[in-house]
Amino acid sequence: MKNRLFIQLPDDPQSALLWGEWNSDEQQWNEQGEVLAADLISLADKSAKCETLVIVPSSKVSRKLITTPAKQLKQIQRAVPYMLEDQLASPVDQLHFAYGKRSKSGEVDVLWTTHQQMEQWLEWFEQAEIHIDIMLSENDLLKPATDATEIILNQNFALVNQIDGKRWSCQRDLLPMLWQASTESEDSNATDKKQAGKKDTGKKEIDNKDTANKGDSSSDVKNSLEPTLDGSDEHQSTDDFDMLRIFHVGELESYWQDNQNVIAQPLTEFELLNIFAQNVHKQSINLLQQQYAPKKESNLQWIKYRSLAKVAGFSFLIFLVYQGSQYYVLEQERKVLRQQAEQNFQKVFARRPRGGSILGQAERLLSRGGGEAEQGEFLKLLNATSAKIVSLDKVKPTSITFDGRKSELRVDVLAPDYQTLNNFKSSLTEAGLMVDMSSASSQGDAYSTRLIIRSGS
Repeated sequence: MKNRLFIQLPDDPQSALLWGEWNSDEQQWNEQGEVLAADLISLADKSAKCETLVIVPSSKVSRKLITTPAKQLKQIQRAVPYMLEDQLASPVDQLHFAYGKRSKSGEVDVLWTTHQQMEQWLEWFEQAEIHIDIMLSENDLLKPATDATEIILNQNFALVNQIDGKRWSCQRDLLPMLWQASTESEDSNATDKKQAGKKDTGKKEIDNKDTANKGDSSSDVKNSLEPTLDGSDEHQSTDDFDMLRIFHVGELESYWQDNQNVIAQPLTEFELLNIFAQNVHKQSINLLQQQYAPKKESNLQWIKYRSLAKVAGFSFLIFLVYQGSQYYVLEQERKVLRQQAEQNFQKVFARRPRGGSILGQAERLLSRGGGEAEQGEFLKLLNATSAKIVSLDKVKPTSITFDGRKSELRVDVLAPDYQTLNNFKSSLTEAGLMVDMSSASSQGDAYSTRLIIRSGS
């Protein structure tokens, strides 16, 4: 079984915390010690290997057993805080409630403390990188008092466990005064009840005497009451004998030493921790409920690597922004180049209608060659022809076609005069090409003709 690491928080945040590692297999303490809240990180390695249980002081947590008709946990969580509202020192929304298991009779143990207190405790352990599995309250780690009221006195506070099931705490130095006042109040109530009982009993016996012997004297009535009064005194002396069992850390106050009904037993702080640890069971109320419930292991791993994930996510976002900006720049450049290509296409092929993209039209033109050899011949003739076009203002091609079967490049051109057409033909011939020129025709201020160009070899 997994070992348990118990950490007991003090009433005073400045005091040391007690801790102990319980060996679940050997049923004994492996190690015990003290540590300040600021040095809790020293227990982080032990906590990672053990089930970590934190015991919080009863002075910070209230407890009450209530009866509710609600059966489902969510219904209980909604109803109980407002059932206790008149007994709460703080508004409901400032308090955290934890619930035990509901009994068949509808009774539920309820613990509550402030959200501020819970957050302070959890902050200590979060800073120390300690994961808490269970958080328990001292007043929920006491066995029911059966034969005597039990009082636990630690250094500063007292925890009272009454026979009637009530559990409460107060400052240790105030307990004698509160206990004395409580005892006197109970004695007064008990005396009033007993006196009322005496009168009722005496009256009943007088009535019985009157019924049986209507002529009896008053002295006989007095004699008949004496046994009743004596019996009441004996009953009173028995009831007033209220035993107290006190477990105390440090020296016991004289108030308790002088009380003959007190059975005192000194304890060390670690022995007190042992009592609480031994009383942990499945029905103990875990304060880590609702928004404070322990997170799953997967969530803990996410928290551990969350910072790294944030950095990676931010870096990826920057990368996407950069890529987006690059795409935008390239897209703008593509549009500019396309516009330039459109303009050049219109200049070169003014008579040819545009059909689809320029690239597609060029590919279709190349595909008409039918093969790699024909495409090579076409490109050879096209390069040789375009090399002789010095200026589009003098010689402007308007249409280019290639006959793959005859290996002929047919180019329709415009020139400002007939002489320019002849000069262009002559330059192609000098380049080793065979050129046939059809008759030129006038088109406004320019002349057009078709050149049929073949390779000279």
